[in-house]
Amino acid sequence: MADDIAALIASLGLEQADLFGYSLGGGVALQTAIRHPEAVRKLVLASTAFKREGWYPEDLATLDAISAEAFAGTPIHEAYLRTSSMPEAWPTFVAKVRQLVTSDYDWTAGVGALRTPTLILVGDADGLRLMHVVEFFGLLGGGQGDGDLSGLPRSSLAVLPATTHVGWAPPYHGILTRTHLLLPILTEFLDAPMQDG
Repeated sequence: MADDIAALIASLGLEQADLFGYSLGGGVALQTAIRHPEAVRKLVLASTAFKREGWYPEDLATLDAISAEAFAGTPIHEAYLRTSSMPEAWPTFVAKVRQLVTSDYDWTAGVGALRTPTLILVGDADGLRLMHVVEFFGLLGGGQGDGDLSGLPRSSLAVLPATTHVGWAPPYHGILTRTHLLLPILTEFLDAPMQDG
């Protein structure tokens, strides 16, 4: 999928693009920046792990249990049926997603080599372990010293309060619903001038 995103950027005649990815889409955006750094100007990752063990064990168990039957009648299933040119392919689609999300991965080396300015967004009650997110930020050069003394890192980290991954639990604050918090952070990050080096 990352190669497809890079090909789309090129086919649109864009020199570079800013990418925003959430969860699985964040993994795709991250892989696009790792595999095709020349195509990505800035990267925003919401609720994205750079290795499988970054998720809480209960989230990994949920991913392992994905099935077409489990999604039956959910908004995800309904959206697929409404938009797919092949609604009968739903079970095949879910099987492919399950294979993807249950595969082991560790992109530490790729993240450590990344020079793309990156904004990491996560909820304080997200499906990701906060220590994993701090490690992610560190791999991108963040959290290495006092920014007032050494300057700001190329990448940024924002932990949103009272925010979960999807918003299935009260008060239903999934990270993508927290637009009043996200929009100012996104705008400032994307509009900031590029740092040298």
